[in-house]
Amino acid sequence: MLQQYRFALTIYPYSLAREKLEEIRLIRLRENLSQTVFARYLNVTKNLISDWERGVKKPGGPALRLLTVIEKKGLQAIA
Repeated sequence: MLQQYRFALTIYPYSLAREKLEEIRLIRLRENLSQTVFARYLNVTKNLISDWERGVKKPGGPALRLLTVIEKKGLQAIA
């Protein structure tokens, strides 16, 4: 799902892209993590996690890859 995130933002309407942003929050909540702890696992700032969840910014590069792994295999796959 998240690996298609960039494609969704460029091709699909805002509402569908917004659903992809909601997935980031749902992954974090599924793992029962605060934004601060989740940010440490992804090696980003808490503010960046917040920006992703609000749609201000979008994940890319290594962070997007880690999000995909966490989504499919859980946090233990990268811990």
